Amino acid sequence: MRTITGTFTTTGASAVVKTDKASISLVFAGVATVQVQRSLDGEVTWDTVGEYTEDDATGIEYDAAETASVRLNCSAHTADVSYVIRSAKPIPIRDRTLS
Repeated sequence: MRTITGTFTTTGASAVVKTDKASISLVFAGVATVQVQRSLDGEVTWDTVGEYTEDDATGIEYDAAETASVRLNCSAHTADVSYVIRSAKPIPIRDRTLS
């Protein structure tokens, strides 16, 4: 299992986790928009699969039939947003990237 934590202090994207299942929590300090995005083509194209604005969002579940790159994208920001992404199962060694 991999866990990514951070805070959006401006617009931009989080780090990426490769998984087919993830649990996501967002805590908004004010107005902002955060999208859950996935890429199935090696992180060239990102599809938005969920969008959250202003309210704390815990227990967001990302569940797909195949492994994808998953990230959060803060597309509008006037106040900070803290986040946690937890992949639900380990990724095989051949799919892991070192950071």
